[in-house]
Amino acid sequence: MGRLGEDPEGGLKLPHAYHHSQFIMSWYYAQADESKGPIPEPEFLDLVRQGVIQPTTLVWREGMPQWVAWGTIRSEVLTAAGAQPGATIAPLPPGHSLCVACRQTFPDDDLVLLDGRKVCAACKPVHLQKIQEGAAGWTPGDGVTGQASGHPHGDLTPEEILNRDYDVPVVELISAAGSAVKAEPAPLIVSCLLILLVSWGIQLVTIPFQLIPFVGQIIGMILPALLTGPLFAGLFLTFLRHIRGEKISAGDVFCGFGPRFRTLAMAYFVPTFLSLLLFVPSVVLMLLMGFSGSLVPTPGAGTVGGMPNASVALLVALGATSLVAGIVYFYLTISWIYTVPLVADRKYGYWEAMTLSRRMVSKHFWQHLWFLMFCGIINFIGVLACCVGIVIAVPIIALAATMLYERLFQGMAAKNQA
Repeated sequence: MGRLGEDPEGGLKLPHAYHHSQFIMSWYYAQADESKGPIPEPEFLDLVRQGVIQPTTLVWREGMPQWVAWGTIRSEVLTAAGAQPGATIAPLPPGHSLCVACRQTFPDDDLVLLDGRKVCAACKPVHLQKIQEGAAGWTPGDGVTGQASGHPHGDLTPEEILNRDYDVPVVELISAAGSAVKAEPAPLIVSCLLILLVSWGIQLVTIPFQLIPFVGQIIGMILPALLTGPLFAGLFLTFLRHIRGEKISAGDVFCGFGPRFRTLAMAYFVPTFLSLLLFVPSVVLMLLMGFSGSLVPTPGAGTVGGMPNASVALLVALGATSLVAGIVYFYLTISWIYTVPLVADRKYGYWEAMTLSRRMVSKHFWQHLWFLMFCGIINFIGVLACCVGIVIAVPIIALAATMLYERLFQGMAAKNQA
């Protein structure tokens, strides 16, 4: 909400859109020379029903070049929302409002105000529980399209989510993330710093294990892999709460070390372990070549550099298996990027999350690849800036990735798991 001003061309200034406006359809409207919003579309339509927004009311949402009168776009908006062409929204009777949970009409006296939202008596217990769980903004349907809104946990199945198309607007995501970090840097930057420091600390702790042959090296690899999942989940959930408009603190990044620690640990460990198994044939070939001494040239014994034909064959096999393993590893690493987020936010099992993540990414794999490459470039620039820039680069990258997750999985139902 903010004052409306004049831009150089004499029009109303467009409000800065961030949190919900880019990833959950939200609106702004002008009232008494003030900009009201962002308001999720279902609540915006409620205001239309209540008569707060009239045909002459100036409105704006992300993607519109300027403020326009609601009456000039009403039919177009309702048609896009799934209503029949030319449909109208029946106004609510005077003194009545919609329950934010069940979307039914009740007299104002029969509704209670919880967390700034009107709720009927029947929905009050469930809504109170959602407030405690941080999901109070969720609504099961908007009365026009029947789609979930507000809090992104809706009632859509994974198949319904997969059936809708999407894009990965790299520049928009990075720009929105940069603006968010600039607007509220302290909790976002400190959260990332805490994760980085803890990750570095874990690596330091595992150094003594490297001195123990074989067993120690395995422990030194497994321990960080088991702790990375909960750490990443904590950072992801912290940033997710931020873009959903909830107040966060840096200490929230450790929320992964809770009841779901084991599942979160496996959500990172299993994909990592399966990906590394791809290189087992290459390791076996290297061991065979090492034990047989075939890497040492024997003058006059072979056709290429003095190496026996068998050695040349092993080298070719090693190169081929390594190349194939690298390509598949690269593909799977990108395909499974939403595994930990789905386990942390939607409470999926790690195998279900891996499958859903792969199917979602495969719809637009190259767009995801370009997004990750762009993030890598930003991170590299941050490292070049005397490593100081990484303090800014990492929060921007992490927030942009969280926004992308929100964009793709908005409205999908969560699992009823502890």
